[in-house]
Amino acid sequence: MTRSANDILRSLLNDTITDLSQLRTWYENLGGLHSGEQIVATYMQEGNYTQALTIAEAFPNTYQLTEDELIEHDYYMDMLNLEISLAQQNQTIFDLDSTELAQVSFVASNSKSTAGSFARGILQYVFNQPSGQCLDLGSSGYKHSVAVDPERLSQARGMSAEFRPNPANTYVVLYYTLPLTETQGVLTITNAQGQQIESFTLKGNEGQKLINIRHLKSGIYFYTLTSGNFLRSGKITIQR
Repeated sequence: MTRSANDILRSLLNDTITDLSQLRTWYENLGGLHSGEQIVATYMQEGNYTQALTIAEAFPNTYQLTEDELIEHDYYMDMLNLEISLAQQNQTIFDLDSTELAQVSFVASNSKSTAGSFARGILQYVFNQPSGQCLDLGSSGYKHSVAVDPERLSQARGMSAEFRPNPANTYVVLYYTLPLTETQGVLTITNAQGQQIESFTLKGNEGQKLINIRHLKSGIYFYTLTSGNFLRSGKITIQR
């Protein structure tokens, strides 16, 4: 049933016109915190901020969050409220003031979940900062003159990439989710010397990719998953 629900979701996300109401129905059928965040993202895309906040604020009770998950939820709410505040002032992430930028940098450095992905995406997209690196907040100017499509920015949601097993021996599976409404990504794997070993194009908003690693030597490898202007990166350990 879960596989079927995911197949339907991928079909809806790949459609020419995304039916957000139907999309929410299938995320509800799938269940789980990640689906809840995607539902919030659809309301944000519609500009229904009241409903988005109501659902997000209920996450601790809805999903019985653990102590660590509650910390991540606080980061998530900080980023959600920031996005709503900008939208209500007819601003974008290019219009962050020093206080807002400090908040984004803090979340980027401390959150290991959805909020961190969103915050690091902002730093990478707006300020061309590599993932995980914070900005010098002593800078006097944070405004940017480049025009931005707010609908495109709203897609920066819940991007994830996880390899299992890790460490791996003969094969590894990438479990990925791209930002909402994104349906294609590129996965690259490099060795410790920075040489590209593999490159794959991923299609569908979320899914799995089985990778044969029998031809690779034992050691540490690095991966980068990019979609639009956002990315996730990490390490793969091969042990034999």
